[in-house]
Amino acid sequence: MVIEMKKKICAILMCVCLLAGCSKAADTSVATTGAADNTNLTVTTAETKADDKAETAATAGEKTDAADKADAENAATDKSDAADKADAENAADEKNDISDAATDKSDAENEADEIIDSDGNIVSDGSDIEVIGTDESKEYIPRVITDAIGREVSFDVKPERIISGYYISSSILMALGLNDNFVGIEAKANSRNIYALAAPELIELPNVGSAKQFDFEGAVALEPDLVILPKKLKDYAGSFDELGIKVVFVNPETLSDLYETIDNLAVICNVEERAGELIEYINGVNDLMKSRLDEENFINGYMAGNSSYLETAPAGMYQSGMLELAGIANVAADIEDSYWSGISYETLIQYNPDIIIIASDAEYTAEDLMNDENLQSVAAVENGCVYELPSVIEAWDSPVPSAFLGSLFIAGKKNPEVFTKEEFNEIATSFYSNFYGIDIAEMGILEQID
Repeated sequence: MVIEMKKKICAILMCVCLLAGCSKAADTSVATTGAADNTNLTVTTAETKADDKAETAATAGEKTDAADKADAENAATDKSDAADKADAENAADEKNDISDAATDKSDAENEADEIIDSDGNIVSDGSDIEVIGTDESKEYIPRVITDAIGREVSFDVKPERIISGYYISSSILMALGLNDNFVGIEAKANSRNIYALAAPELIELPNVGSAKQFDFEGAVALEPDLVILPKKLKDYAGSFDELGIKVVFVNPETLSDLYETIDNLAVICNVEERAGELIEYINGVNDLMKSRLDEENFINGYMAGNSSYLETAPAGMYQSGMLELAGIANVAADIEDSYWSGISYETLIQYNPDIIIIASDAEYTAEDLMNDENLQSVAAVENGCVYELPSVIEAWDSPVPSAFLGSLFIAGKKNPEVFTKEEFNEIATSFYSNFYGIDIAEMGILEQID
């Protein structure tokens, strides 16, 4: 199982890295899906250990000799003597069936994984890792997650009927291959291109409203096993709890929060391996950007909001992290807020950014901003460095799985000689093919991204 997972993830990253010419992202390490801090880690599983010990037992000839030999190896090399001794005895008892010893389910559940970083250092002996059901086995073991408002939510069975009342969680569920589990979706789904492109059937589902006007009664009528809502709707927690309906709140406003959201939904829905592939892919491209961008050459940038270019993203918003990944220092990082913040012309002129990025789906254009007489002294306007983030597929300035493409797009505008349009096209095509099942190149969508 683990070997197949490694091959699958390696194939995805090799695709990106061959196109990008970066050997770093082609590392065959596999990230655990526990959290963003544990990316680029190699997992040595109980299955691999059991295979080695079973092979030793098979060549020893005698059960007792095989057990002694395995015990000796364990005493010298493994921190968990008791678990390994049991494995050696099992291998000796099962020497006529080595494959069973290598894939024994109880070994995989009872022996913790050892985690080693890319430099070969042991990060964890695995004693803190809970081995749960996998995508392949589909066995569901009860688990508990902590959501964005700090609630612990337990699951004894896998939810089959899911309502997603937030486009962020909807996009994540799609990337995790859970389209068939939707029974309800957020309002205005027909305005989001990703649904029409990758899952048009979702547009026909009943909508449960938005964060501004949520339809609680309509959601309950759909008899869901799980409801996923933005943090803004946290006041509905008690109402769902009283009805025995599982509800989870999400708020992915940083990259690590996005990873945590992906992880939580994957654990709940028993698709951890798929989540591992997704996070590993995102990390591979992010590492590629970091490897090519020198922090000493960062330029100052400004993220203009959807409704007005006199609204900007402070440090607490996901969009600020997007700029940083692209090699841009957010001039509004001094604003202490977690949502679009209004500023004055005088403040924007004082910021004097070298580049201005306009959010996806903005109600104005780059030309509108460039023609504003009040901003003619701003460096970005003077030099024509004002760019609109594309929204032809998704809003890449939102914390959806594909948001890394927004950073890559911006990096290409900042450094066209470092990140070419051709490279961007290859990475974007590979991503949507792998995780949304669509070929954006064949659809002619790439020609619409400028």
